[in-house]
Amino acid sequence: MSNVFNQDLSIEQLKIAKSILKGKTHAQIAYELNCSTSSVAYKINNLFEKLNVKNRAEFTTIVISQIIKNNKEMINSQKELIRKYEKEKKNLKSIIANLLTSKNDNSNYQFWCDKAKILLDSMF
Repeated sequence: MSNVFNQDLSIEQLKIAKSILKGKTHAQIAYELNCSTSSVAYKINNLFEKLNVKNRAEFTTIVISQIIKNNKEMINSQKELIRKYEKEKKNLKSIIANLLTSKNDNSNYQFWCDKAKILLDSMF
């Protein structure tokens, strides 16, 4: 299965791909590209050869499955960022608690202030 998103497609090929995904006919694509329907058929054939697909159905299926896969990867990445944020939030709460309990001890207070600054710098 070819990865459509990793292919080096021309602007025209991208327009054709988008039109196919919208369910447009050869005639509609020809009108948009200002060429004949036989030229569109030839261009679609070349696109499909480049992507190693046999027809519109296979092309659409591959694109949709790749979009789903990419969305899952993006969601997993966002979940990882949320986990990191929650961990840093927990660390910051701990630092704040230590700051509050050490406010009468200047050396300890400065230590926790420095730690808070380091953590905040890493977060933003």
